[in-house]
Amino acid sequence: MNIKKCKVLFWVLATVIFVIYILQGIQGSATGDSFWDGAHGKYALKYYTEGDTTILDYEKHPNAVIPGMTSNIGSHMRLYGVGFDIVPAILIKYFDLEFYEIEIRAILCALFGFLLLLFTGLTGKRLGGWKVACLALVIAFFTPVVFGWSLHLQKDTPVAAGAAIALYGFLGIFEKLPDFKIKYIITAILGIAVAVSIRLSVGLIVIFYYVAGCFIFLILNKDFRIKIRRSRILLLKSVAISAVICITGLLLGLCFYPYFFEVGPIKIITDTFALAGDFFHNPPVFWNGKFSRLLDMPQSVDITSYLITIPLWVFLGIILLGIDGIKNIKRPNFKILFTVFTFLFPVLYVYFQETRFTGWGHTLFVYASIAALAASGFIVAGGWIKNRWYGIFFSAVVFVCMLPTVIWQIKNFNNASSYYNILAGNPYYKYDRGFTEYSELRCLKWLLKNEITDTNKIYRVMCKNILSKQYAESKKIKHLEVIEGGIRAFASADCDYALCSMTFAPLNVRKGWFPPNGVVYSEKVDGKPIAVAVKKCQSDALGIRLIWQQDYAKGLQELEKSYAFDSRNFGLWYYMGIGYYHTGQYHKAIEFLSKYYGFWSQPDEQSYCLAYIGASYVALKEWSSAIDMLQRASAINSGSRQNILPFIQYNMQIAISNKQK
Repeated sequence: MNIKKCKVLFWVLATVIFVIYILQGIQGSATGDSFWDGAHGKYALKYYTEGDTTILDYEKHPNAVIPGMTSNIGSHMRLYGVGFDIVPAILIKYFDLEFYEIEIRAILCALFGFLLLLFTGLTGKRLGGWKVACLALVIAFFTPVVFGWSLHLQKDTPVAAGAAIALYGFLGIFEKLPDFKIKYIITAILGIAVAVSIRLSVGLIVIFYYVAGCFIFLILNKDFRIKIRRSRILLLKSVAISAVICITGLLLGLCFYPYFFEVGPIKIITDTFALAGDFFHNPPVFWNGKFSRLLDMPQSVDITSYLITIPLWVFLGIILLGIDGIKNIKRPNFKILFTVFTFLFPVLYVYFQETRFTGWGHTLFVYASIAALAASGFIVAGGWIKNRWYGIFFSAVVFVCMLPTVIWQIKNFNNASSYYNILAGNPYYKYDRGFTEYSELRCLKWLLKNEITDTNKIYRVMCKNILSKQYAESKKIKHLEVIEGGIRAFASADCDYALCSMTFAPLNVRKGWFPPNGVVYSEKVDGKPIAVAVKKCQSDALGIRLIWQQDYAKGLQELEKSYAFDSRNFGLWYYMGIGYYHTGQYHKAIEFLSKYYGFWSQPDEQSYCLAYIGASYVALKEWSSAIDMLQRASAINSGSRQNILPFIQYNMQIAISNKQK
């Protein structure tokens, strides 16, 4: 295919991808951070238009809260730029579009996602022409996890787009040296400014790319070294223009930080690095079949995550490019080496830090380089083959390698961020599956369309993620009441429907309970549910409430109805065990409390379980078993439920005195 046809094909592909991204954006993708960031953008707009200084330190303003939440916005948010968030804020304020906030943010994120892919392709153009550009665009689009994340992450996607724009500009500048083409200078400045305007730390990394690229270029380009030695004017011009690019991009980006106007560039940069060093984010992570705290994960977790979420055929392209580099080691290609640096540096930097991400969240910006390099590898390898038929065979092999990923992405289009390659094994029981909070929201939208339709009735829906509650608040759905609660609260939640996902569920819960009975709608990956909408059995909450009210006989009647409906509903077992104890059914009490204790119980619940198991053994006159259980109950009692201690001590005295007889 000649150059002109390749160029036309590239822009046709780009147009198709643009349409797909916009159509996805219209659906209104969001994350739990969306409303937090939305409020931040609105406070920024107040700062710029009204002089309101709330954004400078939220902790001094107890009324600075997020709609649908009671918690204050964190003061660290002043170190996040509003380059993305201020655009929806402007549209909402001046065009009265608050009802469409989710859709506005999602469409804007989709636009940046498209720019990320577009400039990934254009970076490929700089590396090897329009063939590489077309393939880089295809690789980026058919990397499911990148496609999925780029439609959801409303901070990281524009940052990644800015980095890709800057990379394209940098390559153009270096290609044309010693001339500085104005279009590439403007592109580089714009890319830096976009990245800085949202995350200063990433923007500074992008600036470092350019500085490091200058040194790499000097090392590899002997002719340019000779020219600047002979011409001081050329040296000064190069340094001056480079400084203008970096400083202008930085300052333009900093204009989207109200805090910058109060403290200046040095202070905001030092505070950003201080925050990066002190920021404590240590959520539970389901990884390789078990839960760990994020900061307890090994340093290699992020690199491992890339290895199991990038399609293997992308690595094949990288390997082919590496082989070509070895073949031409005496004639190194600056553009390739520089692009390799732009993805290796941040990955290795993260590796040696305390921070863990377990994936693409904050490092999405590295993929433009990876995709462009992989595309270069395939095209370079194709050039090794002189025989036309061998060339056709090679292209067919590459297509066959890509085909399973393409088919998977088409089948799992809405949950593409859940992708894992074959190196991950069976990911369903080993890893969290992408953005299940958005999958939960899709379940809620389905309920609103198909089940929660009577506007004269108030429906109560339980959800784990704040996103669904914020969605209901923003849409002002008067016949819907969203209550918060996770899988643990499923049985006791007094609601009509529950939204449940695999997030934060341990392996035994995933295998032994999820999905529960009563599912009316599922969001699936590989045909298996990752988030579900469940019609609740009304006996659950009623029975548990009666047990709490010490009406054990009636409570058990209701709980046994629920148990008949779904015997895997582990939230019932604890209360059924208590009910059986108080109605004299001690063997059943031991059975249900024992299986709940070993399934997914918290320390307080464990103390209660063991105490009542021990008391049941006392009633059955099995003194040794009773003493063992009661001693264990006393040992693990956390102190937050001291009222169980007299019960433990009373039964312990009975067991010990009878055993000694």
